[in-house]
Amino acid sequence: MKRKHYIIPLMVALFATASCEKMIDFDIDEIDPMVVVSSLNDVDSNVYVRLTYSRFFLDNHAFRVIDNANVQLFVNGTALGGAPVYNTDYERYFFNYKPQPGDSLALQIDVPGHETVTAGTRVPSRANVDNPQIQVLANTNDDEYYYYNTPTIDLRFDLNDPEDEKNYYSVSIIDYSDYMYIRHYKEFATGDTIVDTLNNDNYTNSMSMTINDVVINPNTDISDVTAALDGGTTYTKFFFTDDNINGRTHNIPIQFRANSYDVDINDTFYYDPTSSTIMSITVEHHHYYLKVESYNRDAYQYYITSSAARNDLDNIGIFNEPTQVYSNINGGIGILGAKAVKTVKLNIPQTPGRSERKVVKRRQ
Repeated sequence: MKRKHYIIPLMVALFATASCEKMIDFDIDEIDPMVVVSSLNDVDSNVYVRLTYSRFFLDNHAFRVIDNANVQLFVNGTALGGAPVYNTDYERYFFNYKPQPGDSLALQIDVPGHETVTAGTRVPSRANVDNPQIQVLANTNDDEYYYYNTPTIDLRFDLNDPEDEKNYYSVSIIDYSDYMYIRHYKEFATGDTIVDTLNNDNYTNSMSMTINDVVINPNTDISDVTAALDGGTTYTKFFFTDDNINGRTHNIPIQFRANSYDVDINDTFYYDPTSSTIMSITVEHHHYYLKVESYNRDAYQYYITSSAARNDLDNIGIFNEPTQVYSNINGGIGILGAKAVKTVKLNIPQTPGRSERKVVKRRQ
């Protein structure tokens, strides 16, 4: 009888749990696809337009590209002569026009079966950047295989903000590196040492940085001011407005950790003497640039809201209030915006011993 006392409550619990399951039907009205416009243009680069159809949020298929539209560009109220060229590799319409600061741009797009789509925006001026000041703060990393210095760079520069207008900015540090792999090996038949260049290429990388400025970055933690990028809030691109610096010259402090200086970095690898390969050397040149971008309101609002929407999905999930992504397209959705880029090469001073890597010996 005691055995039954255990079985009966268990059976009741199972039936109760099963009774809690419900299938809830809900109706979703699928709307006809809309024309989606993507056109974020840089000063001195050809105006482009990418067109797709919107997609139902439960669909997993790729966005359908629109390649049969009639796209017209107006510059300062005048239609630009000539049709754009459609590039199938980039899936974009390209116009033979490079916008200049102060230009007013407008689009008129006709897609078969859809109403006419229009949009307009104004091209901003380049940021006025001056007086970059650089201080090298030595920092050393050691591990079992490598020894090399990765100094922290303290950069300060002046941003001269125009008066009586709303301005939108971003700052980033770009590492442009070119490198070459060189192999030294012996020809056993002759004993001659052969030098062979295996590869020669380059890459561009956005550096992590801290913005220790409570004026443009109210989220600055005071402990980050003296930190060497080991903690705190870091960015690869920092967005801000001129709300607190309108019409003034403001000195902006940045810290980032450099990979090296603008000199050769030689990584030497030794192999077993029985191998035909004696050693390989990597020669790298690193060049650092301060990149300050100024946006018009349309581009800035789009970048900020689209980034927030992606973060919502990545960090919170679907059960949160949706972020409304900014759009300035009439008769469709998307963005027509513009930005201007100011790039300044950073002349980082040389310091003896801070651009060397220790030779690493490896045996097969």
